[in-house]
Amino acid sequence: MIKNEVIILGTIHSQHLQDDTYSLQELNAILHNLNPHILLVELPISHFDDIFSEFKAEGKIVKNDTPHYPEYPLVILPYAIKKGIEVVPFSAWSKKMVVDRDNKLEEIKNNPKRKQDWNTFLEASELSYKMFRQENETLDPMWIHSDRFDELMEIRLSVFNRLFNAELKEGGWDNINNAHYQSIDKTLTNNEGKGLRILIMIGAGHKGWMKRKLRERQDIELKNLVDVL
Repeated sequence: MIKNEVIILGTIHSQHLQDDTYSLQELNAILHNLNPHILLVELPISHFDDIFSEFKAEGKIVKNDTPHYPEYPLVILPYAIKKGIEVVPFSAWSKKMVVDRDNKLEEIKNNPKRKQDWNTFLEASELSYKMFRQENETLDPMWIHSDRFDELMEIRLSVFNRLFNAELKEGGWDNINNAHYQSIDKTLTNNEGKGLRILIMIGAGHKGWMKRKLRERQDIELKNLVDVL
């Protein structure tokens, strides 16, 4: 059976504007190098058509309930329009979900009965960031797409998930990733056996979770960005 080639491209949102090693220019170069047939993007499913139409007409995203990820208006959407390739949104976030999650986290943080849980999460976060600083001082895209990057992210995120996922409901770590994946799964299934290169663009912190989920599939060939470039 012919399998589609699937690659995850982790983005760093506003840090693309601050880090020379993984700048928007570098992201643009990677996109052109990969030359995908389909782009799966971390933009909201609920109003993506409005976002895309608005961008085509005005060259910017102005909807105030859309995540302000600079890579989309400055690199990804212009690239997709120029190349004429299919763009499919998968983000399950809504503005209400973000507000509810943030409010719940603030409640947990300020609850004396949850002090131990919150401190456990802070300790895991500090350990994760400390190891990042020790092992790599920049956000080089080859480093970000290494297995080691995912391992260090997992130190923090596994604790966050274990302690808070159920309480955060739709905004929990496993919960939101599973919701994202439902849409990704639909696109992959609908295009099964076409021999396409499909690029999933998602915040780099989600990359490890998504790779584990995609490895369960038998109908795709999951490629690491480091091995493709």
